[in-house]
Amino acid sequence: MGSNVNIDKSRAKKVIEPSFEKKYSGIILPVVFFIVLAPLIWMTVTTLFDAENTRANKPALVILLLGIIAFLVGISFLGRWITKKIIKVYLYDKGFQTNKDSQEVYYKDLTYFYLPGMKSNTFSAILYGNKEGQWSFIPGAPFKKNAFHIWQDDYIKNVFPDAISNIENGGKEEFYLRSVKDLQKDAMLGVGKKKVKQIGESLPKLEKITVTKDYIAFAEEIYNWENYKVEVTPLAIKISDLSGNIRVNYGKFAASNLDLLSVLINRLNRN
Repeated sequence: MGSNVNIDKSRAKKVIEPSFEKKYSGIILPVVFFIVLAPLIWMTVTTLFDAENTRANKPALVILLLGIIAFLVGISFLGRWITKKIIKVYLYDKGFQTNKDSQEVYYKDLTYFYLPGMKSNTFSAILYGNKEGQWSFIPGAPFKKNAFHIWQDDYIKNVFPDAISNIENGGKEEFYLRSVKDLQKDAMLGVGKKKVKQIGESLPKLEKITVTKDYIAFAEEIYNWENYKVEVTPLAIKISDLSGNIRVNYGKFAASNLDLLSVLINRLNRN
């Protein structure tokens, strides 16, 4: 979210890092290719110094050897580039910060969307923004499946008490809905300054899910908790009556702050 990154590692209670093979890919890639190509390199070098073959094959062998060396150097630079792109997530008591963020993002100011992954209950990226309207992405691919469970737990611990208190006192909690296709475009194109502004400006125009102590409203249709069963997943929202008849099955949309929405539904909808 900014160019000047200042991370207070002394306050970090946990660091979410990529899996071993992703974290050290910058080292692993060159080593693996060197091992694979080592026999060819050895054969080329020994042939160069073979008196019988030197005259006839020397130019071609030299070119081959230089090509192999250039390839390994290129792989090494690729590995270093991958290493620099690796994202780490530092967890604090009240928020989090990646090694790409200029400041801590507080859970209570957080809006985020999961971009669903190929497998069930996984995500390929998290699009997140703070109260200043600054947005960024955390890619899911480099991390293990359960790596962000502690991040999700910390988020709920920080926001659920205020949210449920607000609802029980007659207030409401609202959640935005974004098309998964739009999220995929954001992930592929990146979140530059222009896109950040577009995301922030688009939020008020999006459809919302509204949660109160008496009902959940979706697309301005009200469904009382006592008469309906509500299920929310990263890919769909399903509302059915007590006889099992599906009234709403809204797929391919991602709800903002899905973890809080799911916890509230489990608390309020006991059917």
